[in-house]
Amino acid sequence: MPLLVSASVSHYGWRASLYAPAVASCMTAVLLGVMLYGSPSAANNERFTAKVKASPADLAQTMRQQVFLNPALWLMAASYFGCSMVRTCLQDWTSLFLFEAKGLPLATSARCLFLWELGGFGGTFAAGAISDKVFGGRRGPVVCVCCALLAPSLAALLYATNPLSVQLIYFWMGICAFPVHVLLGLFSREAVPPAVSSSAGGFVKMIAQIGGASAGYPLGLLQQKLGWEGVYICLAIVSLTAAAAALPLWNTTAAIKIQGRNGTVQDFKAMQGPPSRKPSHENLRSKKLK
Repeated sequence: MPLLVSASVSHYGWRASLYAPAVASCMTAVLLGVMLYGSPSAANNERFTAKVKASPADLAQTMRQQVFLNPALWLMAASYFGCSMVRTCLQDWTSLFLFEAKGLPLATSARCLFLWELGGFGGTFAAGAISDKVFGGRRGPVVCVCCALLAPSLAALLYATNPLSVQLIYFWMGICAFPVHVLLGLFSREAVPPAVSSSAGGFVKMIAQIGGASAGYPLGLLQQKLGWEGVYICLAIVSLTAAAAALPLWNTTAAIKIQGRNGTVQDFKAMQGPPSRKPSHENLRSKKLK
């Protein structure tokens, strides 16, 4: 998308920066509408049906103990806050920073953002594999290391002058920044009972959104007072703080193991397929009575 927007602006003016993503979004919506199928209402299979529903009182107590008073979730939220602040700043301020501080044109900024996203794509896969295979499903070590590696990368970006070096640094920062978002979203759901897993993920994500919002006006004021050097030193400190918050989670293991994901094509095929030939409990009971 950065390359598409940059090329569109160069040929058709600034309005193309709005039209190009809009057209791409519409095309993606059409593709999803054609390719996606199935619905939760199709889940009439016993293995997709909840066995027991908790009472509101039990659910409220579980929420209080497992979500709002859960120290592990607060540490995840703190780490997520810092990483989201860094990621949003790099995403939103890159073009202005590279133009003012480095004198680089818009095309170079677009390439930096493209490499940033590309690094995130590869880094997310690598981080997930390392977390599963090397650390036995523990997410804390990968989150801590990735956040810590962002700090020297930000310092290197501040003092890099060669355009190629700047682009390589963005690629490396994408490798470090994107896995944190994916792993913490998963980690927050694994560390609590299944009944409140979505609430835990939403709670951690809410704190992360506050961190992303802090990359706007607050960092803008900081830039006006201390310049870009002050902004990137601040981001480096935030990255180290996020790593420190994730450090106590180093040996934390998942309370539940996600064996499968509902909502895949295979799940919908199983839901919508012919009913199982295995006799139900009601049929067995009626046969016994006879």
